[in-house]
Amino acid sequence: MAIQAKNGYGQRGSPVGTNRHKLAFHDLNYKQNSLKNKAIHIKGKEGKMNTFNETIKTMLAVLVVANIALFPNIAHSSEAKQDVTIQTVFGEGHIVTDMVEEFARQVRVFSDNRIKVTVRYGSPYGGVYEMSGQVARGLREITTFVASSEIDPKLTIGFMGGLVSSYEEAEKVYGPNGPFMSLVNEIGAQAGFKYIAWAPTGFGGIAFRDEAPEALPSPETFKVRVAPVKSMEERYRSLGFNPVPMPYSETYTALQTGAIDGKGATPPQEGFQDFGDITKVYVYSRDYFEAVVGIGVSLNWLNELTPEDRAAVERAGYGATRFAWSVGEATEREFLNKFRESGVEVVEFSADDYRRLNQLAQKSEWPIIEEIVGTAMMNRIRKMAQN
Repeated sequence: MAIQAKNGYGQRGSPVGTNRHKLAFHDLNYKQNSLKNKAIHIKGKEGKMNTFNETIKTMLAVLVVANIALFPNIAHSSEAKQDVTIQTVFGEGHIVTDMVEEFARQVRVFSDNRIKVTVRYGSPYGGVYEMSGQVARGLREITTFVASSEIDPKLTIGFMGGLVSSYEEAEKVYGPNGPFMSLVNEIGAQAGFKYIAWAPTGFGGIAFRDEAPEALPSPETFKVRVAPVKSMEERYRSLGFNPVPMPYSETYTALQTGAIDGKGATPPQEGFQDFGDITKVYVYSRDYFEAVVGIGVSLNWLNELTPEDRAAVERAGYGATRFAWSVGEATEREFLNKFRESGVEVVEFSADDYRRLNQLAQKSEWPIIEEIVGTAMMNRIRKMAQN
């Protein structure tokens, strides 16, 4: 049975080292300098002066050893300093960039200024997939990150459909305390990376350059761009489309020239900001939820940090993730409204319809994913969808 469209509107929401050590260190240095000054001004016989100088050297050595023993963090603070750069290709004002900026602020606070993160807008190192691969291989410490099947085939699960059909369900599965990203990080532990933060870039939709279906599965076979991933191709086939695997870099021109009719796997913010000027109809299909765009770190780098700095990175990542999820749903509704305000028709469906679309994804896509990840991991994913 085809699912018929309905209209819906959203509203933009609101987003919601110690001084004691420094003083002690200063006091020890003051005592050292005082002893040196006494040595310079002592007058007397040569033998007595040599004896006094030896005494001074011994006392200074004792003070240095005491300094290191009492304040080990101060003794090697210059070695612990970290100055890293995160590249974001998503531009200012994007939910991922906002999350990265929040992480940079929090990690500096939690590390007591030992870790400084500079946010770089744009990247000379390639797209987000290339940068993610560099982090997984240990070539970069940290970057905006997307789990790609090029890093590990099991990461195909990152863009799978069928798990959730509402934001409430999405936060339980993909959110800061959800099981899905823990599973992704288990794969990452073998592949060399770890997500420390991730943003809800949202439910996927399809941006059409001209005509579009008002029911799903589509009664007409439109050519829709998908990522070159077999399971995603099958999902779009089940929605009635002719899936066209294509690199992201070629997609805008293909949509603009009519080589394809629509661009699939497109959350509202991406659709409006990247394809809004050539989109006539946006079908809010919600055929999958996207939560695997975030901040990834090389495990080599993370494991080389001191326990205190590693904890600061993890704590800041969790805080940045919570921030992103606090504004995720409102951001999605905001960009749906921006589509409408710009003259783009937005096609939406009922809650029951979205649940039926989930079932289509499960039947068409999940058998292919199970072949890749194995039955044990697939059963864990099924359990997530049931809760």
